[in-house]
Amino acid sequence: VSVVEYAVMQDHLHLIVEATDAATLARGMQGLMVRLARAINGLFGRRGRVFADRYHVHVLRTPREVRHA
Repeated sequence: VSVVEYAVMQDHLHLIVEATDAATLARGMQGLMVRLARAINGLFGRRGRVFADRYHVHVLRTPREVRHA
């Protein structure tokens, strides 16, 4: 999984990632969320959950959709 683009919003993230299949995407996103949570918790000196929800997926199917994203 590779992160192509990202945007940090006030209360969520937008990511455009590339993955070969759904299972690879799921493992990659899980690893990324763990890494981000550890970094954020370390930065603020806290413990516990950082992200309340899991990610949701929207597959970009056309070149136009990719340009607009």
